[in-house]
Amino acid sequence: MERLINTLRLRLMSVVLVIHAALVPLLYLGVTAIVTDGYAELFVNPARSYSQLVADELEASGPDDFERRAVQVLDGVS
Repeated sequence: MERLINTLRLRLMSVVLVIHAALVPLLYLGVTAIVTDGYAELFVNPARSYSQLVADELEASGPDDFERRAVQVLDGVS
């Protein structure tokens, strides 16, 4: 048994396994953070674009026509 534990192959394999055991959770957390941020951006960007479009459209109409135009634009939101 002593000879088996002291082999170079076993020592290298055990070091590689320990390194993998330490780095795999960090890699998982990093990939999870990147994916979560990507999905958040996929949700937020269209909402920002649409809100900018609505703001520009309401700004283009005159102040005397604002109430009617706001109701018309916001009621058209599905």
